[in-house]
Amino acid sequence: VYHSKALVLACAELNIHLLHRPPRDPAPGGLIERVIQTVQHQFESEIRASNTVTLTELNRFFQAWLSEQYHATTHSATQETPKYRFDEKTRFRRHVDLAKVLELFAVRQQRKVDMTFCDVRINDHYFAVDVKYRGDTVLVQYDPFSPLKEVRLFSPEGQFLQVAHLYEREKGDHQQQKTDAHKNETPLDHEYLKMLQQRHRQKQKEQAQRGLDYTAAQSRNVWSFTQFAAKFAKLLGRKGGASALSTQEIELLGQVHRNHPRVNEPLTETAFQLAEQKTIPVIVFHLQQLLTERNS
Repeated sequence: VYHSKALVLACAELNIHLLHRPPRDPAPGGLIERVIQTVQHQFESEIRASNTVTLTELNRFFQAWLSEQYHATTHSATQETPKYRFDEKTRFRRHVDLAKVLELFAVRQQRKVDMTFCDVRINDHYFAVDVKYRGDTVLVQYDPFSPLKEVRLFSPEGQFLQVAHLYEREKGDHQQQKTDAHKNETPLDHEYLKMLQQRHRQKQKEQAQRGLDYTAAQSRNVWSFTQFAAKFAKLLGRKGGASALSTQEIELLGQVHRNHPRVNEPLTETAFQLAEQKTIPVIVFHLQQLLTERNS
């Protein structure tokens, strides 16, 4: 997970500067290893001595132990509890939605909608797709840690298409073909999406009050993604324009380009100059910082 694609994308979305332990420098690794040792000695030993629990119960027990035991125990070196140091020593704190964070770690795989059955296949399960996407290439997003009952479909450019539900292909139970029965439904009727919709409307209202039509600005991003990606390739000394970037790098830059319609070449060059390490994640971090300052 330390070098996973999902971690890189999540950090970029939340504008977190991702740092890895320097090669051949074992000392920093001892920090996390010490925490793991504490978990093993205090929490894991208790779990192993008790009756077998479910994963849900295990997570609840761990959260309780973390809050009531670990965070409340005085550290031998600092003479302070972790909770106290977090509450009192943190000068700046951002709050993010847990649902959004979990969404960032969902798996996305490319699939082609079957021409005959109009469905997509994930882990030997079939999900019914609207007939208008028959034969199209789509991105299928799902939670790898939850039962596969439904998946979310996106276009290759990242636009949400629909929720595809699990069905039995051999029975021909293709409920998604009955589009008229579902045309008035809101995709994924979850509180999370309702919250996103409310937040988006609020941001549009605030932008309008400041004199900026956000929707119009988004639609007139004069710097295309191809130019944006090619600029990164050029700054990094890679020949061939956007084609010189890996699939993971293209996806990361695509995410930034969609989220920041006002990104431009001068800001990108400034971010490159500010980057301590000339890598795409670090440059993206500084670029998003500059964009945030510009919009504030």
